[in-house]
Amino acid sequence: MSLARGKKKYATKSKTMGTNWDDAKDRMKTHYPTEMARLAKEAGRTRVKSAREAAYKEMIDVVTAADFAAAVAGKEDKWYDNYVDAMFE
Repeated sequence: MSLARGKKKYATKSKTMGTNWDDAKDRMKTHYPTEMARLAKEAGRTRVKSAREAAYKEMIDVVTAADFAAAVAGKEDKWYDNYVDAMFE
């Protein structure tokens, strides 16, 4: 996929990200602890810090679909710039 197509795809997907956020809230709360525990072990650590885990779970409920949609809308240029900066010298 070209970078221009990726940028267009982000712009298109951002229109449904709020709905997807709302639909995924419960899955995220149950998936997060298990996945973060796996990553902690990979990093040679014991577990995710309790404060981080609690904040993550709390913020999932606080952020609404409208909040999330507003946060990602129109950010395709930012997505593109971040992707290019992270991937290429």
